[in-house]
Amino acid sequence: MHISSRTTVPAYDWVGIVLSTVCLIHCLLVPVLVAIAPFVGVTFLTQAWLENEWFHLAMLVPVFLVSGVVLGRRARRNALIGWLAALGLGAMLAGVSLGNELAEQLLTGGGAVLLVSAHIVNLRSHKPIKHTRPSIK
Repeated sequence: MHISSRTTVPAYDWVGIVLSTVCLIHCLLVPVLVAIAPFVGVTFLTQAWLENEWFHLAMLVPVFLVSGVVLGRRARRNALIGWLAALGLGAMLAGVSLGNELAEQLLTGGGAVLLVSAHIVNLRSHKPIKHTRPSIK
């Protein structure tokens, strides 16, 4: 992924914020849905959600691509962005790798919050671009 101009970086930050927020909502909502599913007669969905760990690994790919590229470039100039991004991505990867449901929810949810924080710091660190017209002489 090549980021060529300063105007595209905020757009990628917003994409990263949306991806991380969707991940956080997923982490918080799925356990509730799995708990209520038997009461509404949708037990086949609970098995599908619990047995498909590939879904979580597949969702990490766009998160790593967007957040890793966008935040990695800025981390050289702002250590806070680097630390938040590294801890967030590391927590999400550890959560998916451990295999413990509670640890997975806590680590991936916490990692998502850290990534959203990193993207917000990155957005705030951008200076507004001044558009000037070329002078005609």
